[in-house]
Amino acid sequence: MAALAAFREMGTNGIAFLVEALDRRDNTIDRFYRRIYPKLPAAIGRRLAEPVEPDVVAHAASLVLLNVRDDTPERTLPRLIQLLAAENPRTRLHVASTVQHYSLNYPNLDFARFRLDLARILDDSNDWVRLNAVLVMERAKLGGPELAAALRPALTNSDGTIRRAAQSTLDRIEITNAEPYRRNAP
Repeated sequence: MAALAAFREMGTNGIAFLVEALDRRDNTIDRFYRRIYPKLPAAIGRRLAEPVEPDVVAHAASLVLLNVRDDTPERTLPRLIQLLAAENPRTRLHVASTVQHYSLNYPNLDFARFRLDLARILDDSNDWVRLNAVLVMERAKLGGPELAAALRPALTNSDGTIRRAAQSTLDRIEITNAEPYRRNAP
């Protein structure tokens, strides 16, 4: 709770910091510090901060982004979309869920200008990333038959949660895209 209160005091700079934390990478100094920290004498170790894995920081940043209000989401969204093409699959996963959150909680955002970027991640190797991209595109009414095609591999995933989520999303898309019932004229 104290962390969220401190974050709120940061204002809009806090959101930018969290978005950049999603793409935090390991560097040589960080790896060296993590390697030597456990070997330090206890008296020194107590005075130094415990090393934190970059993935832990990215995951925490993602969770905070899902739980705070962004006052300027239109400024944040372009960087999030850019991060969807990150090399790190965990970064793409965290960003995809955050973008999906933005599509749900900020309905006035213009996702149409990012259609090509979103369509590119429909080929991602991670089923959750593709699923989130489909949800964003479907919610923004940017989809077509490529949405269903992106979900098909997830229907055979060994993880039952992914299979059920993909099937539920596929059912939703098919209902949304179905032709409206037309009565025959007598």
